Amino acid sequence: MNKNDELRSSSQIPLKIENNESIKKLKEKIEELEFQKDFQQDITTDMQLITGVDMSKKALRKTVAKEIEQKKRQRIK
Repeated sequence: MNKNDELRSSSQIPLKIENNESIKKLKEKIEELEFQKDFQQDITTDMQLITGVDMSKKALRKTVAKEIEQKKRQRIK
């Protein structure tokens, strides 16, 4: 390893640390958002089962409505 390689390598270390920290923070945020999504879907599912009114198909995106429908089926079993 020559001196230029050493300098280049040592200057990249802080970038790697910053990237790792950013990735860790993003993963934590993703987990938090997934929990919130699941919690909201659980509440929506409960309300639909209690009231008998299914508004998710009309009011929500198809993918979210499908996930709520699956949760309803699992709870009915």
